[in-house]
Amino acid sequence: MRTGFNPNKDQLVPPSTYLHQVVVPVHIPYQTDYFKESLSILQFCLDSLTATVQPFTLITVVNNGSCEAVVQELNRRYREGTIHEIIHTTAIGKVNALIKGLVGHQTPLVTFTDADVLFQPGWQEETIDLFEKVERIGAVGLIPQMNLFRVDGFSLVWEHLFSSRLRFTKISDVKAAERFYDSIGWKRNYNPNHLLYNLQYTENGKSMWVGSGHVVTTFRRDVFRELKQSVSYKLGGDSERYMDLMPYYFHYHRVTTSSNYAYHMGNVYEPWMEVPTTVPKTKSRTQIQLAPPNPKISRFAYFWRYRFWRRIMMNTPLFFRWCILRKGLPKSVIDSW
Repeated sequence: MRTGFNPNKDQLVPPSTYLHQVVVPVHIPYQTDYFKESLSILQFCLDSLTATVQPFTLITVVNNGSCEAVVQELNRRYREGTIHEIIHTTAIGKVNALIKGLVGHQTPLVTFTDADVLFQPGWQEETIDLFEKVERIGAVGLIPQMNLFRVDGFSLVWEHLFSSRLRFTKISDVKAAERFYDSIGWKRNYNPNHLLYNLQYTENGKSMWVGSGHVVTTFRRDVFRELKQSVSYKLGGDSERYMDLMPYYFHYHRVTTSSNYAYHMGNVYEPWMEVPTTVPKTKSRTQIQLAPPNPKISRFAYFWRYRFWRRIMMNTPLFFRWCILRKGLPKSVIDSW
């Protein structure tokens, strides 16, 4: 039985005061073995996030089937107000958790981050600055990585192959780059030259590395205007590539900040991990000025550019050598690249 008239009927949702959403999927099913120190790592992640963002940031945590200790920790932070939104689910997989956190909001920017990322001061300001000054950016990463231009940066290579805006330059913080590969369990037997040089793009006084990973990435929200209902994998498979490719369907570029603004901690605490000092909070920003959304490109255009030509230029030795030579990689390292 129902009596009366629901006062919310036909009422518009009021405009949000948030400009930037951060979505953190959390999957810690137990606190032994691989996940023994994961709760401590999660605490570092959330503490560093709240310390480095401005009040216009909406923090959404999606509990993706975690154990009771994690649930209690997240609920405590929600009650304190350091988490603005928390969604409890069964173990539905990382990308499905991201989709759950994404929908229902209208912030122009959304950051997807793993729960083991240590944010550094200035990451949000630099990310927004890149989006505002370089109109074709669709995604911005925070952790410079080797050779990203070969997979996740080909749109810039394609468009600026003959432009001086795109050049190989030396990586300024090699130790930070090494720390990332240590955190994912790599031995230091990779080509050391890959951590000395990277492909850099410059526009409107802003320099950035070409390509971006998926540990922590900020997207224009409009790249997700068409979303699947769900993906099949809990983690890995082709699930993360689904998110990685979204900017290309709308003719956007993927880049990474030229400085290291975050660290991937992994699942084991180390003494260097420290929560940064809280940045000064300001309410002066009331909007993020993005270029108008790009239309979706055709399937043929996507295949021609991002599949056919990328494969030829990046995977054919002769073409690849010519490409990196043209973009200024020193001849002394080309043969071993």
